[in-house]
Amino acid sequence: MKSASLLATTVMLMFVWNVNATTRMTITQPSSSSSSSGSSSPSLPSPKRTSHLASSSPYYNDMMFQHFTLPLLLSDEEASSRFDASVAACPPQPAPMPLSLSPLPSCIISALASLDTVMNQTYAATKLPGGVSIGVVYDQTIIHTLNLGYKNKDAPQVPPDENTIFRIGSVTKLFSSISLYQMIESGVVASLDDPISKYWPNMTFLDPFTAQDGNDGHTSPTFIQLATHLSGAPREAPCIIVNCNLTNEEMLPLLQQTMLIYPPFTQPSYSNLGYSLLGNTLGAISSSGYYQQMVQDQILTPLAMKSTGFTYSSDVVSRMAVGYDANGNPQPLYLEGWGAPAGQAYSTISDLSVLVSAHLSDYWSSTNRLMSASQTRQYMMPRWIDPDYTVFGSPWESAMQNNYLVRRKGGNFAGFSGMLSLVPELKIGFVALFSNSFDEFAFADAAWPILIDAFVQTYISMQPPIPSPQNTSLYAGVYTLNGNAASSISIYNGQYGKNILLINILGMNVFLSYITPTRMAVYIPPGLEACMLRDTLAIVGQYVFFNLNEDGSVQSFTVPGFVPGAQFIKKVS
Repeated sequence: MKSASLLATTVMLMFVWNVNATTRMTITQPSSSSSSSGSSSPSLPSPKRTSHLASSSPYYNDMMFQHFTLPLLLSDEEASSRFDASVAACPPQPAPMPLSLSPLPSCIISALASLDTVMNQTYAATKLPGGVSIGVVYDQTIIHTLNLGYKNKDAPQVPPDENTIFRIGSVTKLFSSISLYQMIESGVVASLDDPISKYWPNMTFLDPFTAQDGNDGHTSPTFIQLATHLSGAPREAPCIIVNCNLTNEEMLPLLQQTMLIYPPFTQPSYSNLGYSLLGNTLGAISSSGYYQQMVQDQILTPLAMKSTGFTYSSDVVSRMAVGYDANGNPQPLYLEGWGAPAGQAYSTISDLSVLVSAHLSDYWSSTNRLMSASQTRQYMMPRWIDPDYTVFGSPWESAMQNNYLVRRKGGNFAGFSGMLSLVPELKIGFVALFSNSFDEFAFADAAWPILIDAFVQTYISMQPPIPSPQNTSLYAGVYTLNGNAASSISIYNGQYGKNILLINILGMNVFLSYITPTRMAVYIPPGLEACMLRDTLAIVGQYVFFNLNEDGSVQSFTVPGFVPGAQFIKKVS
């Protein structure tokens, strides 16, 4: 117990010294000559080793703590002499803020102009026939569109627009994944780890990796394996890729003779078969009875996505862009039959932007446009990271760009390509639809650095000051444990704000963010510690509870989530 505790304490004492090697902050500590009731920095404990931190707690009676005075803010000279400058600070990720839409912030207006230039250059360089329609989403609004090329080469002067219908290819897979997590939440599917055979009896694949006595084993994939391309199933279903007009019953014997190419959960392997199986299974057990109707009932109708669907009526075709191959040949409108969940849907930039907005609102609050916030976050979680840092999810093909995980889903089918992508942490999305076989990921990769930088800069400039109590002097002073000076609270005035409480806990100086007179939270400005240290130390966000006297003065404080059982008593001067 002691060795583990000492190790944890050592990690604590490493805390705030991971300052960005290229951007060190020089801050002047509050003057020590000021009175303790004003903007003072009370004397902190001298470096010493002490045992029995809190005699009232058996936990602390068993521990040895080494206390150091570790100021939060160092001069450049002090920082460079004490700490490894190669340790990078965690990049700031500001909370999204409400933005004016008319006009947009100048930084974002400038970024959208740059985006248009880059998109024009990127698309023109391909020399592909057809056109592209692009939409940028902030929260619940399309804030920008761009349309290039033409809708039909017979009328090359007419570009597509946000209401032009395109096939979306594998972006269709999002509908099965969304439906899965909705049905987990409603209880129709008990668990992501349930095998398909629990709901579709006898649905198994041949499994050569569990062979016994020369006979292949039989494995039923689970819902999460299918949703994340980790089932080991082959890429395509065991029928003709287009016009696979078979029922579930007719597909079953074909599926039972299909052999896994990887053991489950060992290697991502993109599988249209897997998503066709997932979507058709969910459709069969849903109240709707079959896949297309399930998507209509659970997603398209609730979101009023009236220009999205699976049936290519004459009205739909009249609104469509013509899809071309690389040589400019129009492509026929193939249907996929049983394989429809893998890529048969069509949509528009307007409708896909609504889908993005639903993801953003559900991620941040329990609007339940599609599902709860907690379920939305599970659905967006990474499930596998490749050596090149491609991140697979359900069914996201994500990538890190400019310090954010961009959730992406691309699609290609018969003369069309599509991309739906978003960064929910910034409340922004980017959608693009092409009437050709363009590399949709290259387009997104060119767009996202421009968008992320602009929104991060805008949000940083809008962050509110660290909240403080009205009378900070009531909290300032030296605090004792077991009669010994063990902590202090001072009043900070500097580049991070004015009249802010700075508390020393176990030798670490951190800010306090005011919530109520009796409860505050530990806060550290972005860029002052490494991500892993911040997350494993876990002091940020810890609550500091104050016990007040009848006159409002502070008697003591506790930090139960970080220093359980210890009560810091304010020293009366």
